[in-house]
Amino acid sequence: MNLVCFVLFFSIFSGRAVPVETQVPPPAPWFHGYSATSTGKTIQVSEGGSIARAMEEAAPGDTIQLAPGTFHEAVVFTKSGAEDAPITLRGSLSASGEKLTRITTATELDPAGWLPAPNVGPGVYRYGQPLDFRVKSLTAHGRQIAPVHAKTGGRSPDLTAWDVLAWPDDYRVASNYTSLYVSDGIPFWETMQAIYYLDEKPGKADGQTIYLRFWGGHSPAEDRIEAYTEGAAITLDNAAHVVIADCEIHGGTSGIKISGANAQYNEIRNCDLFYGTDRVMITGQASRNVIRHCRLQKRFLGGMTGAWAGADRLPDAATRKQAAIKSFFYTYYKYWASAHKVSDDRSITLQDTHDNLIWDNELDGGLIGISITNASDILLQGNRVLHHSSVGTIVRTQATRIQFDRNDFEDNGINFRVQSLNMDSGRVVWITRNKSLLPEGLGNHVYGHSEGAPVRAEDAPQVFIIQNTFRGGNHGLLLPPAAIKEGLPNFILLDNVFALGGSLVAPPRLQERNGTVGAFDDNLIIQAADVPVPTADWFGKNNIVTQDPDAQPPKLNFHAPWKVRGRTFEPIPNMD
Repeated sequence: MNLVCFVLFFSIFSGRAVPVETQVPPPAPWFHGYSATSTGKTIQVSEGGSIARAMEEAAPGDTIQLAPGTFHEAVVFTKSGAEDAPITLRGSLSASGEKLTRITTATELDPAGWLPAPNVGPGVYRYGQPLDFRVKSLTAHGRQIAPVHAKTGGRSPDLTAWDVLAWPDDYRVASNYTSLYVSDGIPFWETMQAIYYLDEKPGKADGQTIYLRFWGGHSPAEDRIEAYTEGAAITLDNAAHVVIADCEIHGGTSGIKISGANAQYNEIRNCDLFYGTDRVMITGQASRNVIRHCRLQKRFLGGMTGAWAGADRLPDAATRKQAAIKSFFYTYYKYWASAHKVSDDRSITLQDTHDNLIWDNELDGGLIGISITNASDILLQGNRVLHHSSVGTIVRTQATRIQFDRNDFEDNGINFRVQSLNMDSGRVVWITRNKSLLPEGLGNHVYGHSEGAPVRAEDAPQVFIIQNTFRGGNHGLLLPPAAIKEGLPNFILLDNVFALGGSLVAPPRLQERNGTVGAFDDNLIIQAADVPVPTADWFGKNNIVTQDPDAQPPKLNFHAPWKVRGRTFEPIPNMD
């Protein structure tokens, strides 16, 4: 804890003191924050009023103050503020800091619209009233219901949505993953609680019909069902110098979308964002935007998210059953819930963007925590990323100068995934001073992925894993075939702490293969005496292997040029 200082960061919007576990100020050279004092007028908007009309009136320096209540409106900013005179959209807070203003694109469905559909299956209902919008998702009592696609994937590619809706209440389902943990599958309806199918008929008046079934077969009229439209709840379309603060935001496709080359110097602060395929998306060459002090959460009805891989190390039947349920929930949303057959759910997406700061947020639940593609100069610092079924973060191709610094990654399927290590894209990724925490025997800390045509190993992406703490889990470092065939000389691991539940590196043959990574030295490995130590040349002589849980690594200096194995590297950003 001597490297982390606890400070009280005083809100530039509300004047409230907010505890922040990070160094101050955040080291983005272009970030300065905005003054708490409005330079213009305050436009009051009551519940039921129009945010769009208030935006038409707003000028640089003005504040749009939203009253407590719910605003059913998709907000689109095209107007910009100015440097030191942003346009601010602010919700209301209680005395204790609770958010009292909600912006949502949801429509509550009429309970009288639900009609039995016994021709589909027992307990199935269809919504019989016309819908004048395209449905993106459904929630029941504020929790997202799982969709089912017309054709599901996984072990039964010919299985249809109609088949699944008709399964009896006691139906048990198995997947390639559940069979690793339990022999008789898991209870489908008890796990999922409910599913819905959107039957679409393009060109017809009843273009889409919702079919919904709950575990136990009760009528949806007994629940509060909301349908979300496609699109974002708030869009910043080429708008600059805009502040969104103190709101709860519910979106269908996105909670907040920041897009366009002119979308710069915007700040999303102290907001709660729920639902959506992306809680936050920054794209379209947007730059110099800040997401801070926000809570991004995916609330599912049923299921369970988090780390699940590790069949060979689970101690008891209860843990194995939980891992089976987590693995199926991951499989369901990846292969059954959409046509994409990918993990199509993210807390934050950074795509076609540069120079953004993601600072001191909590990202809880979903499939992917942070997805970065075709992006550069991104700093993610002081965040807590937890309970994602697929990965805590994935750095894809064409992403360079990406730094994860002093974050907590907890209970994700894989905490850090670097994609396509054998593809040359000029990438540089710094993973520095993070805590990577996993349940005992479940999940992997760092996964290096490879695909496509191989390149020369020396041209592969540079990945620096420096001064992190890795605890629990199944494997510390899971490496791809590229590491076995050519080695990964630009994969550097120094001055970390490994206190793992499983192996240091996998697959096991890498323990003895020379040249697997460029450097693995000055690390502290806390493990039992009977766990084998790697014998290959990549395992440096300065590593400390001990059973002492209180041992400390050496803490090397990386804020000046540094050398390892005869190679000289530039200082690592933000390490002073």
